[in-house]
Amino acid sequence: MNNFPSPAADPTADLRADLTGAFGLPAWGSRLRVGTSIALNFGLPLPDKARRGQWRLSTYYAAWRIETPHAVLAGSEDSREEMENGVATLEGKVLLDSAVETPSLSAIFFFADEIRLRTFCYTREEDHWALFRPDGMVRVAGSGYAWIFEEA
Repeated sequence: MNNFPSPAADPTADLRADLTGAFGLPAWGSRLRVGTSIALNFGLPLPDKARRGQWRLSTYYAAWRIETPHAVLAGSEDSREEMENGVATLEGKVLLDSAVETPSLSAIFFFADEIRLRTFCYTREEDHWALFRPDGMVRVAGSGYAWIFEEA
């Protein structure tokens, strides 16, 4: 397990490395889960978990917003229907890039058609979001300002 911050840590570079194989792939199985958490999959479905892709991005205890340069499509404080509609706009959109802000570990995931999923990490006690990789490893932002890379 590697915790952030360290002198050599670069969360944006780490996340881009984690997502290299997912860049250029469309999101699928995009759904609002319990509360305001989101699940997005990329790549082929896992043989033992048909509803989970090789890469899976999950938000947990983070506020989020889905936006374009000109409009907010949905946010985690909207009605359930508005959140579901916003998350549905990510379905089939190709993942292009990502970035992580320090020290909060809030993140931005860039999709085709200038759509962005932006997270806002606001708790010290819980994980903010996690990226599950095809090799069985997971990148976790949180709790607090921990930048963790470990076995899923």
